[in-house]
Amino acid sequence: MTKYKGYSREQELSNEYAAAASGLAATACNNALVALQTMASDPSAANAMARIHHLNEYARRIHSNLETGEQAFDGDDVDTANLEWASALVLMDALSIKANESIEADHMADDATVTEAVKLQKSGKTA
Repeated sequence: MTKYKGYSREQELSNEYAAAASGLAATACNNALVALQTMASDPSAANAMARIHHLNEYARRIHSNLETGEQAFDGDDVDTANLEWASALVLMDALSIKANESIEADHMADDATVTEAVKLQKSGKTA
């Protein structure tokens, strides 16, 4: 393997990939944040973002419980592992319920919008 200034060519290439990935990640994050900021300026989008954040918090807590349970299991602490995994299952069930409520709320909002549009159209106030 050819050495170049204390690094192999493979190490240098890895460093270049890491630098490129870092730059692309920063650009992608910036673009995503700008898009989110634009979306959040719309009241209906802000409501959707709040629901997404709420569901994401469930997902974060589930991940944490699963990870802690796995670490406990690897450390032969079966009781803690079982408790963490059981907590994750309870949270998964709650997440499923909240997600369904969110979907139903969206459908009801859509239905209400359509109903209102039909009323306006029948009254001759819209084209």
